[in-house]
Amino acid sequence: MTTSEKNMSLNSIAIILFDNFETLDVMGPVEVFGSLKDCQIVFISPSGEPMRSSQGVTLNTLPIQTPCYQCILIPGGQGTRSLSKNDQYIQWVKKQAEFAETVISVCTGSALLAQTSLLNGFKATTNKLSYQWVTSLNNQVLWQPKARWFMIISFILHQALVQVLICHYRLFAIFMTKVLQVISHLKWNTYGIKMLNMIHSLSNHLR
Repeated sequence: MTTSEKNMSLNSIAIILFDNFETLDVMGPVEVFGSLKDCQIVFISPSGEPMRSSQGVTLNTLPIQTPCYQCILIPGGQGTRSLSKNDQYIQWVKKQAEFAETVISVCTGSALLAQTSLLNGFKATTNKLSYQWVTSLNNQVLWQPKARWFMIISFILHQALVQVLICHYRLFAIFMTKVLQVISHLKWNTYGIKMLNMIHSLSNHLR
């Protein structure tokens, strides 16, 4: 693979799509990262076919076989249940994740990562409503029932969408200024306010 074929910038985020993905798991990150200057967001799949969410939203995807993105995001959704049993698809996800420098999973997207064996021996979490199912897929992962998010080297796992905003020091260093501008205008519940305070604290730590 030539240098031109590799997208080396973390300003390019590839979101893996599949049929019956959860719309919010995709559109939430798109809303935040899409507000960043020069941030390119692409949707990818093995086939390059349009993918339809559980809520009826259809998005076009790029056909990707050879890994070429260093930041990928795996959403959750009902589609993860059938794909977690698809060995060929899991191997495709594994190749993308092994190449990437930063991997983000939201909700039951961690089920697909767990099936790749890349999380073996590491602490991880997932959507609490699907906790029993996801954790049954791989008992070599150190599942944490109370954790809301986890950072494992280059893996960032969230039990819900909102944790995408507070997950990774490196992403903070690149995106923090704009992210803070965006989320300062959002309405938060009590837990969201606590996370916003955490973000401010971490951003101060990075200075």
